[in-house]
Amino acid sequence: MNASHAVQDTLKSSELFLFSWNVLKGKREGWHEDFYRIAAQADLVLFQEALLHDAFYDRLGQRLAWQASAGYSRFNRHSGVLTAATANSYRTQRLQQREPVLRSPKAALITEYALLDSPRTLLVANIHAINFTWGLKHFQQQLDEVFAIIAAHSGPVLLAGDFNVWRGKRMQLVQALARSVGMMEMDFEQDHRTMAFKYPLDHIFYKGLIKKESAVHKVTTSDHNPITALFSVLA
Repeated sequence: MNASHAVQDTLKSSELFLFSWNVLKGKREGWHEDFYRIAAQADLVLFQEALLHDAFYDRLGQRLAWQASAGYSRFNRHSGVLTAATANSYRTQRLQQREPVLRSPKAALITEYALLDSPRTLLVANIHAINFTWGLKHFQQQLDEVFAIIAAHSGPVLLAGDFNVWRGKRMQLVQALARSVGMMEMDFEQDHRTMAFKYPLDHIFYKGLIKKESAVHKVTTSDHNPITALFSVLA
């Protein structure tokens, strides 16, 4: 984990700015300029397909502490999900499931943060969901593992990432699991999320929080457009 003197021990409970983006392993020139432009004030940054090496980490700057969970690996280059925040996490749990066809890993990451002026903690789940399988078995196994952790947490929760819900049954399963733990799905007034077969791939779910704003930001530096949301913690 990266740590910096600028990182705090708690996140603000009055305002939480979340940024989530499948960054395509940073392959496209200028991704970090879009990141700085959109997420300069973010309290929580969730990357999927982050390239896990020092050059990528250095782009995060000194105001964020990060944790990562490795997924895909090729030619000694590792990618996965990465969660960064303006506060240090005191709990980290890395989860991994393999694509049933390609056998490449897909990662999820659980982090937990203390909140300023609140006895409760914020649980953050960052997911890059299994993609290349027509059936639901392996997809559901990955989700069940994440939602079991969410169900056991008594405080506020954020779940975001690339869910790869390119089929109606996949979307229905995610929504049913979210409802089962009392989570709400973020909506976007101007919805420019990346679509596959008419289904948006990137989502934010939340509970114990009040939504203030949400947005999708058009970029050309990835095949996904980043999504953001502003919350306050429910008293």
